[in-house]
Amino acid sequence: MWLIVLGLTVFGQASAAPSPGFGGVALVSGTPGFSACLQSPDCAGRFYRFLAQASLEQGFAMEGSSVATSAVVNRHSGLVAGGLLHTFPFGGARENLEGKTENTQFSPVFPKLLVGKLFDRGDKHWGLGASFLPPVPVGGAAALSLGLDGSFAKTLENGRTRMGVDVDFSFIRAKAPVTASKEHAETEGLEDHIESEVFEERCDPDVGCIDVFKVANLALKTGMSWQCGERLYPYAQVGLSITNEWLYVDYDGTSWAHFGLQPTLHGGGAWTPTDKVFLSLGSTLGLKQTNQNPSETLGLFFKLTGSAALMF
Repeated sequence: MWLIVLGLTVFGQASAAPSPGFGGVALVSGTPGFSACLQSPDCAGRFYRFLAQASLEQGFAMEGSSVATSAVVNRHSGLVAGGLLHTFPFGGARENLEGKTENTQFSPVFPKLLVGKLFDRGDKHWGLGASFLPPVPVGGAAALSLGLDGSFAKTLENGRTRMGVDVDFSFIRAKAPVTASKEHAETEGLEDHIESEVFEERCDPDVGCIDVFKVANLALKTGMSWQCGERLYPYAQVGLSITNEWLYVDYDGTSWAHFGLQPTLHGGGAWTPTDKVFLSLGSTLGLKQTNQNPSETLGLFFKLTGSAALMF
């Protein structure tokens, strides 16, 4: 499997300049106003890499479950309920190829509610979990998130180490005025990007054009956790995600899609200060292919994750 991923990554590198390549973002329908750019290998390559990075880092930030419902990390047997947070990319809003700022960060964190059930059969352990975020508007943006996760773990002979696998599915549907907001329409110098007639015809005059971003990612992780003392549980995992993402741009009616494979690394720790409270903090790294990076080099997506839950 890892050889397949490596091969596809190398193919993506070779294809990055003139086309999206495997793991890139490609035009599905519609005709953008910058079609001439897509006919030029250099301009097209720069645009596809910009769009891939801007889109994939959002999906990476929003996907995923909490180790609170993972039998690999959480030693509890019974119900779990609480919340989790994922950080969005650190730094300001990105600029496109012509200097137009496109804000994709309406909040520094992406929250979710979680519930789960953990149970044991001797030295074997199972976990089932679900997460949810209703589409509550924040700064003109709103996101619906639904997630399901399952896990299996086995306690090793020392009695303090668990090894196992986690699988989780994340679906997100986010709506926000990103490419043609009200601020864009009112900013001098953007006449070549936002035509007033098109804006008035297609966009909400008080908010702007509402773009839709959807994610349906499946992730598999395997790893270990260790019991240190009575209440501390560090963990480490490696994973592979099947990434499926779609973007609809309201301003020009275009649709863009992505499909790829993304190796990941996960690490952190959990703490149970009491028998009823579970707290965790960790980080996740994901591979950024050359056709997903404006600098045309391999890189990493990064996020911090945290959760707090009650155990019953």
